[in-house]
Amino acid sequence: MRPERLAAVARARQVGMLELVALRADALGDALARDLGLVAWDRQRVVGSLQRALWELRERRFPAPYGGPPVQVIERRAQPLEAVTLAWTCLRRGRVVHVGGEAGASTAALDLLAEVAPRLAADGPPVLTVSGPGEATPAAAASWPVVGVDPTLPRIAVVAADGDRELAAYVLARVCLRRGGADPRGVHQALVCGPTPRLERHLQRLWVGAVMGPPSELGAFAGPVDDDLSAGFLRSLEHLRQQPGVKVLCPGGRLERPDEAGNYLAPALFRAPWPLDPAASIPTLTRGGPLLILHPCEPEALAPALAALGFPPSRQLWVGAPPLGARPPGDEPRYIRGALMTERLPPGLPDPRPV
Repeated sequence: MRPERLAAVARARQVGMLELVALRADALGDALARDLGLVAWDRQRVVGSLQRALWELRERRFPAPYGGPPVQVIERRAQPLEAVTLAWTCLRRGRVVHVGGEAGASTAALDLLAEVAPRLAADGPPVLTVSGPGEATPAAAASWPVVGVDPTLPRIAVVAADGDRELAAYVLARVCLRRGGADPRGVHQALVCGPTPRLERHLQRLWVGAVMGPPSELGAFAGPVDDDLSAGFLRSLEHLRQQPGVKVLCPGGRLERPDEAGNYLAPALFRAPWPLDPAASIPTLTRGGPLLILHPCEPEALAPALAALGFPPSRQLWVGAPPLGARPPGDEPRYIRGALMTERLPPGLPDPRPV
């Protein structure tokens, strides 16, 4: 199929793809629960993000020239359904695509793309092929370049001196505890300007009250985690408890749930003033489980701290107003301001109350 023809077919099938995602929403959610242990609200968010991304892609126009070498797209275990949008983008550009899944990835995206692939080929040669998680790439596609999905990296939070402490606590709970701390974009360290006692009280209440339950439990905030994450989390707790200058605010640990299979983790909260004690060793936390370290620091120490910790602006999450002279759009952190909207809180977190 000529690249121009392939791009036109992919564009014509875009509405059908959106309809198929809507029809298969329940099946996609079931696969995410079965394969990755995502709870109900998290499954809804992942499927909804896919629908928004495909709708935005429908509105895009790709100028000529079309075509290019065939490519491979990888469905990542920790980033479910992201391969769908990237694969469709390549098709819209007139490129032949093979989609594979890394070991442990959910079959949700792969099953969806395998269902739509025959509709793209019609009576011509296949333009979209799919292999299952961990399966070998077909020989014909093994030499094709891989264009993604690119693995994401953890972020750091900054609570400004004027940032609302209750809002900050709920933001930190969502970005740290989601998926039991396995979210690849999660936050495990936070720099806090100004007084910390009120923020710590809010966090302690959320850390103790967050519901860690099975994917089938509608009121659960996060589900079980795999063995590697659980073991790494417990090692991190033991290491941090022994570091000088580190204060334990919530001990964390493993939850005993004899009626449920899998590893359930109790969130942990620590305080380690910045700059760190010279004798302390704080490891870089990539998939550290539901664990957060608060670093109280002065406003003038924020920039050196962010540089020392190695977090560029794109991986910074600020609670509070942007500082004067903020970077131009596209090269700045994400800023969260305003009031806490209780109707938008995910299930499984305690309701707000004065502390």
